[in-house]
Amino acid sequence: MNLDTSEESISICFCAWNEQDNIITCIDDAIQFAEANFPDSYEIYVIDNASTDRTPEIVRQQSVKNPRVQLHRHDENRLYSGSYRSALGISKGRYIAILDGDYQHTCKDLEKALHLMKYENVDIIYGWKKERHDGLLRDVFSFGLKIVSQALIGHRLNDINCGFRLFKAQTTKNIRIQEKVNSVGPELYCEARRLNLKIGEIPVQHFARQEGAGIHGSLLPLLRGTKRFAAYLLRLRKRFGSTPVLTVSRA
Repeated sequence: MNLDTSEESISICFCAWNEQDNIITCIDDAIQFAEANFPDSYEIYVIDNASTDRTPEIVRQQSVKNPRVQLHRHDENRLYSGSYRSALGISKGRYIAILDGDYQHTCKDLEKALHLMKYENVDIIYGWKKERHDGLLRDVFSFGLKIVSQALIGHRLNDINCGFRLFKAQTTKNIRIQEKVNSVGPELYCEARRLNLKIGEIPVQHFARQEGAGIHGSLLPLLRGTKRFAAYLLRLRKRFGSTPVLTVSRA
């Protein structure tokens, strides 16, 4: 379905890999927000990263019910960064929201994100899981990554890896996501610095995962992920340096 970008419009994208038990909830949440705030001027994409469960089938069923819901399926797992490349590349809305497809965040928080974006002239907004519900192991892992990433690339964000972000579409045209990793927040931050974009951050609701399993749900994957993430940050530091960019926060 064509989207009229001459008016206020939004693209809401979900990054999904084997989320058959969560994706309908994500879609319903997005439709509820979009119908209330962007009637007739929205599109919803599920970026399916070569799921092996019923995720793509479920999305196709939802698209029959509502043609504004669309499936963009990868024929191979392109990791989280690849899902973001696709989401930014195919979205046609004036605003682009990208959330994880596990329903640990809600589109309801897009209202305050849009307010900050419009009235503070912010280009990219990061969510911040101020009250986390990840479990102790994941909380310790996330805190460690925050400290290391702040040291290596110089950001001042509370939560650079939160799975909730909003973009002004006009500012995404020159963003280049080159890394092939299960992360994207640090590279987006560095690209914002390169392009002189203004970053905002807002606290967002965070829900414990109700169904399915995350990729970092146990100790061994966390340790492997930590090693890969550190190498990723070192590559970014080499490419971009570590000077902070202008950040606007809302408590």
